Amino acid sequence: CWCPACTSEYGLGRLCSSGYLAWQTVGVLTSRFPDIEVFGFASSYSKNYILPVPAREQPQCREIVIESGIRIEGNADCTALAWLRSYLGVHESDATAIVITDGHPGDPFPVRCNAFRHTKQIAQEMHDSGMRYASVLINRDPTDLYPSEIQVSVNNGEDIGNLQGVLDWLIGL
Repeated sequence: CWCPACTSEYGLGRLCSSGYLAWQTVGVLTSRFPDIEVFGFASSYSKNYILPVPAREQPQCREIVIESGIRIEGNADCTALAWLRSYLGVHESDATAIVITDGHPGDPFPVRCNAFRHTKQIAQEMHDSGMRYASVLINRDPTDLYPSEIQVSVNNGEDIGNLQGVLDWLIGL
């Protein structure tokens, strides 16, 4: 989190964290396309959390979420994709998804499976049905996890400029 309390306690190093870079990415995308829908996802060993995030709003501070009794410890990309598939329903073939991920679709999460293989399988099935993907990889080298038409990496604040490729791709659709 980059709220004043967290940056005061943990230092400005948080401004290079995956969470901070992901929300900077969301900020860039929603400033150009204010009507896109944004969903955040995280998981613990017992529950998945998928929440809509209104445009131009940042998620609640992680420390406040933890104080409320929710333990967020990781992310399960396959769970988020399964939820997205259900959310889109019959419109999956007409959809465009921008996946912003650290590319590590692993523990903790309640579903026990090979998370990397399961994520790749669901992403490919959705792509085969007609969904188009752009991937923004946060603090991660390129990967074949998602069948993306465009893939960019954001590993620090300077890399935010890499998002121009995603913006151009979206405009060209």
